[in-house]
Amino acid sequence: MVLSISLEVFILGAIHCYESSIDWDKVPNWMQAIGAIIASIGLVYTLLLQRRTLKEQQKITRIEQENFLKGHLPLLELSNVTYTKSGQGRSVKFKISIKNNPLQKLTVQHNFPEDYKIDIPYIISDVILPVNYQFEFGITYALADVFIEVVEYTGNSLVFLFEDALGNRYQQLLVYKGSDLVFLHPATRMLQ
Repeated sequence: MVLSISLEVFILGAIHCYESSIDWDKVPNWMQAIGAIIASIGLVYTLLLQRRTLKEQQKITRIEQENFLKGHLPLLELSNVTYTKSGQGRSVKFKISIKNNPLQKLTVQHNFPEDYKIDIPYIISDVILPVNYQFEFGITYALADVFIEVVEYTGNSLVFLFEDALGNRYQQLLVYKGSDLVFLHPATRMLQ
């Protein structure tokens, strides 16, 4: 009982002591200011977290878009390369087939000199070409009498331009280095 009375005296004394030094009319204003500061700090922290989350989501979206495009990428495959020579005449024939996905608007260009005969099959460009469709190409040329055939990259290539089913443009290079050395580079997406 004595402890209870002494506790009440202590609490009433403390309240009485603070009442004389605190202007209780301003306490709600201070509480509101402190609450606003805490809320501002929380808001800034939340915005920083949202910014970080947005950047992560953008990275994930970019990766998903690239995976989606790779899933629809038509691939061209080189096969059946045959090389023949007769005297100074040279001929190489090969097949290009469509793998993975159909393609459309295929065009073939080349940068071979005029003394090379390039056999490019007739391609209807506004038709969707199915998977496993094959084209046969040929490169025929003659060496001058005093020349021997040297295998080196001369910059001569065929350029395949095409679109996937979604309308994304791609290009794929076929490089000819002489004799039976024919190389097909991977397709690269062209920016539109």
